[in-house]
Amino acid sequence: MNTALPGWTGPAVVLALALLLVPEPTAAQGVRTPPVLERTTADPLANDVVDELFFGGRPSEAFQRLELRIERDSADVEARWRAARAALNLGILEDREEAEEQWFVVAGDHGEAAASLRPDDSEVLYWAAASLGREALQHGPRTSTRLVQQVWDLTHRVLELDPDHPGAHNILGKLNQEVMSLSGFERFLGRLLFSIDPLKEATWEAALDHHARAVEADPSTILFRRDYGETLAALDRHDEARAMWQAALALPSVYPVDDRFKDDIRRMLAELP
Repeated sequence: MNTALPGWTGPAVVLALALLLVPEPTAAQGVRTPPVLERTTADPLANDVVDELFFGGRPSEAFQRLELRIERDSADVEARWRAARAALNLGILEDREEAEEQWFVVAGDHGEAAASLRPDDSEVLYWAAASLGREALQHGPRTSTRLVQQVWDLTHRVLELDPDHPGAHNILGKLNQEVMSLSGFERFLGRLLFSIDPLKEATWEAALDHHARAVEADPSTILFRRDYGETLAALDRHDEARAMWQAALALPSVYPVDDRFKDDIRRMLAELP
């Protein structure tokens, strides 16, 4: 099973918000009305049907069917982590800011519920971490820093269960990069205000190591190469970043968000010195 993290970024933004002590926003509103189910399938809510919709570029339909399963059984962990995955993709694809925020909060809720239901499943914990990372951007400082610490803890737990899990390495690579991209003063002030492990333990070496391990374990995932290239570019290793991004553009799109990631890569390539 592919374990690509759909574009979770932003610990630097989270920490900057924390330093500014912005207020908590209002809670997200509900999402779309469930669809009318097709009658041609024996079980239109089955995992294989939902996965086919998701990887076929129809994540909204997949999510709507998963919502029906969760309404029927709130402890359906297979539906919960798939709902987190679908909502996360839908948030990345969303162009409207308010709707984007709502999708990320929904993704975090489903991911956290799935992790509580099955705390020793590396795939479940991975999607929880991916979703909570995006949700962290939608909250004020106290909630955001709590969620960032939770993402850190979840990904380390994933690596305890599966040391070569590419998605977990990708998250930690990106998290280390984002923290190290803060100024020294911002990191110092953040440590004074919020005692969380990412602020205390992040290094550029860890960012590079985790990204390299993610790409080595899963060289066919566009996101992993996109994020690795970003870290290389941040360290002025431009030729290596260019090669990493060009390799990513040559890969086939698998996830609903992959074409969006390729657009990001083309933009970053154009901005390289």
